Amino acid sequence: MTVYNQTGNKNVTFALEYGFKQWNKDPRFHFRMVDNPEDAKVVVTDLQHSQSRSKQFESDYDAFFSANIVYKNVLIQGEITLSDKTLSMDKNDPKLLHTVVHKLGHSIGRPDLF
Repeated sequence: MTVYNQTGNKNVTFALEYGFKQWNKDPRFHFRMVDNPEDAKVVVTDLQHSQSRSKQFESDYDAFFSANIVYKNVLIQGEITLSDKTLSMDKNDPKLLHTVVHKLGHSIGRPDLF
């Protein structure tokens, strides 16, 4: 799964790389960063640049995932939108790391478990 960090935020890049390591432990998944949004299946962005119609954050997270382009139940391009609060977190903040790992899970079709 290719990911582009449109935020340019180094703490988000750190959290994404941490998330990639976590998900890549499962051989069914492989995440990697790309340098161009056109090459990405998932774009990480902020509210100001979000293409999603929905602007509602998931409960307990200051972020949301939206599948913007889907063809026959296959994700063509999705978007992880982070709040300003999330973008201001330190790279080692457990909430930032957990939020990014959680949203990457949605990009591969993992539902919320209650």
